[in-house]
Amino acid sequence: NMPVIKLANFKFVIPSYNRVSIIQSHTLALLTKFNIPKNQIYIFTAPEEYEAYKTSLPEYRIIKGELGLAKQRNFITKYFKPGVLLVNLDDDIKKFQMLENGVIKTIENHEERLTAIYKIIDWINNQSIEDLRKFKQNINNNSKDKIDTDANDGC
Repeated sequence: NMPVIKLANFKFVIPSYNRVSIIQSHTLALLTKFNIPKNQIYIFTAPEEYEAYKTSLPEYRIIKGELGLAKQRNFITKYFKPGVLLVNLDDDIKKFQMLENGVIKTIENHEERLTAIYKIIDWINNQSIEDLRKFKQNINNNSKDKIDTDANDGC
């Protein structure tokens, strides 16, 4: 049996390169709007960008990663211990959307965000480890950027 998953178990990870002002006005503003605690947000940037991000975003966790999106995503996956649940976000997100009954719906407020997250958590909690591995592999097979599927195989 899988353990019950809670919102506090998630880490929100954002690869970013040379876009400090965009990440501030877009993704971080959105996460703030939806009350995602800053201690659950990890921003990964190339080593040469680290100081600029650290200076502009001192209240966030800034991690020196790799240059290049595919390398950065693999770095992010390996950075965390197996079993840590990661929500990988782009640095220019303006809104969250959810597909419900074939209709794309923009999530407008905290209550809708919680509903969407708990639907995802409920879905995860009702899957077997093997089904989650297959889901992860399917995402990887359909992605432009290949993720190292063995790196964080706690699903």
